[in-house]
Amino acid sequence: MRILVKDMAVRHRKLEERSLALHREIAQRIRRNSDLLTKVRERLSKDIRSGRFSTSLTDAMQEWLDILKSNSVEQVLELLVDDSENARRLRQSTPFAGILTDEERRRILEKHESAGV
Repeated sequence: MRILVKDMAVRHRKLEERSLALHREIAQRIRRNSDLLTKVRERLSKDIRSGRFSTSLTDAMQEWLDILKSNSVEQVLELLVDDSENARRLRQSTPFAGILTDEERRRILEKHESAGV
């Protein structure tokens, strides 16, 4: 049982590191074009109003929308790459996935995997 728990912890840590690598690239993209945050806010607002999503997903989207509305671009960028428990939790329901193309995302994940992380 101990080995299983340890293996799960290692796997979870690796998933968090992959997510952080993706969000670092997303943060760089937003730094170069802060209008991307406007697009994310608009999409979140539309998705929340649609009523198509589960309560838990809608709550996560609303939390992100509140963050985007009440924080500066710099504060959002810091949150995206922060290693705090709260930032890790927020990245699990990221609204920023569409910022990277599938190819960019694949490249980052492959690079991350080849580094043995």
